[in-house]
Amino acid sequence: MENQTQLPAFILEDQLSQGKHCKIYCTEPRRISAISLAQRVSRELGDPPGAVGTISSLVGYSIRLESNTSKNTRLAFVTNGIALRMLEGGTGHNGQGTAFDEITVRYTNFCLLPSASQVSSTLS
Repeated sequence: MENQTQLPAFILEDQLSQGKHCKIYCTEPRRISAISLAQRVSRELGDPPGAVGTISSLVGYSIRLESNTSKNTRLAFVTNGIALRMLEGGTGHNGQGTAFDEITVRYTNFCLLPSASQVSSTLS
């Protein structure tokens, strides 16, 4: 496993071994990256080819105009735009913690900081 997938896979395996529910989102700047990483991690976790996003796989991806996830997805590779929409809309939480990994600094400064100020003003 490469660095970009090690930490999320370790967290996933740890949480599952303890019987805890988790949902991990790894952001990727490009759609093809989200798809290819989801496929690779799915294979590394022992899924058969083509299992990404199916009920038998814990791994999925969500990109613009295409979501390949199921109710069993615990590790999702998403584009930055999808992550931003999730944060703005409050989806993906369901009362649980949500981890985002590898949001690029350039994208964070441009998009997420305004969202963070909107959230903090809502909480005030």
